[in-house]
Amino acid sequence: MITKEAAQALVENYRANYAECNGTVKGIRYDLSMLDQLKEAAPEGVEITSVRIYFGMDEENNMNTVLIGCDAEGNNYYGASENMCLDSGEPCPNSCGANPL
Repeated sequence: MITKEAAQALVENYRANYAECNGTVKGIRYDLSMLDQLKEAAPEGVEITSVRIYFGMDEENNMNTVLIGCDAEGNNYYGASENMCLDSGEPCPNSCGANPL
């Protein structure tokens, strides 16, 4: 998990510099347990029903994604501590598996 501020920095960097993005990333894999963390981190009374994916880019211009849990109305939900954002999936290449697209 990363903070809302860290997620915003990745997304803003991508939006400002996407033409400079290192084009080697083909896909990013997330373990289902990471997605479960988004649901489980929600406080009582809030149900995370979907995930929104934003494109991001780190300081070395490597593309990444930021996953945010969404409620039933499609609103982003960051949690009380605003630490309910995911990044650090496993990029392909390096983690492409046997049948990449």
